[in-house]
Amino acid sequence: MKIGMIGTGRMGRILAARMAEAHTVFLYDTDTAGAKKVADSLQLTAVASLAELNVDAVVLAVPDSAIGPCLAELKATGKSWKVFSVATNISREMLAGLAGEKVQCLNVKLIGHAGEMNRGEKPVIVVDAGDNDMIRHAQQIFATVGSVLVGNADQVKLINGVATEEALKASVAIETVLRAAGITDPEMLRGALSQVAPGVLRAYSEDDLGPFARNIVNALHDKAGQ
Repeated sequence: MKIGMIGTGRMGRILAARMAEAHTVFLYDTDTAGAKKVADSLQLTAVASLAELNVDAVVLAVPDSAIGPCLAELKATGKSWKVFSVATNISREMLAGLAGEKVQCLNVKLIGHAGEMNRGEKPVIVVDAGDNDMIRHAQQIFATVGSVLVGNADQVKLINGVATEEALKASVAIETVLRAAGITDPEMLRGALSQVAPGVLRAYSEDDLGPFARNIVNALHDKAGQ
């Protein structure tokens, strides 16, 4: 399948590299020089305008504020487009309001973190419920990116938001408790935050906790009345 990746920032680069494992990917960005540089690094092709794209589908990996202008520019070409947006904050209703007669749109949102994806981790990808043909295209396009499921993509905003806020609360709490105990060495603090805490979270998510950690979880559940 031929795919046009609009946006060559951090997420656009990651998605393009993974999609290129199974598809032919073309890159576009308003920063044409930057897009050319990214394309060269990934051994892909960059185009200078959206009108030059001759693809089966387009993926929007741009800031929320750029979604509307991108879709307007696609409409202006007069061509038919299948567009998939990965913008977490753009709801189903918002995207539908920006679509057009020849521009079909569907949200495809990622439960993941760009930094972790850059290190090789695969996110959970939620393809929004909608047109069956668009869903099939999304499943094919994102298959090499991560684990794909169909559901309510608008829930991803809450999922990512809660996970981010609670993880930051935990990080601040860990640092505060350790500093109060007289542990202030930056490397020791970094080790606790970058090694121990993420490792425990991963083990919890994979139901692979050891006895010590499992006892802590049980005590926390008892305290919460679960």
